Amino acid sequence: MLTLGIDTTFSQLQESIERELGIPAGQQKVRHGFPPKELHPPESGKENEPVPLQHGDKVMVEKLLLPKSEPMQDVNMEDNVSEKDVPPSRMAWAGSGDAAKTPSQAQQQQG
Repeated sequence: MLTLGIDTTFSQLQESIERELGIPAGQQKVRHGFPPKELHPPESGKENEPVPLQHGDKVMVEKLLLPKSEPMQDVNMEDNVSEKDVPPSRMAWAGSGDAAKTPSQAQQQQG
């Protein structure tokens, strides 16, 4: 559990998350409340204002795959990832129609 002071800033929250969970600040997507809403960095000039969290609020942290400052690169995923490396729930191909198909569904349709 993470305990914060009432005057905790966004950057202090990110530092605490990094220290406790090992997720670098650039890879954090912080959500709070119900339904969960993203807690965005403060606007310029408001960096020293406390985060809008209340006592007892639950905070969720999603680890992003790439830091926001790192540009996306064109990568041929077929060369780097095999079907066994990715869980079926994370893998889908666009087929005919609007629905995406898992690898086994795509093979069944072709066969």
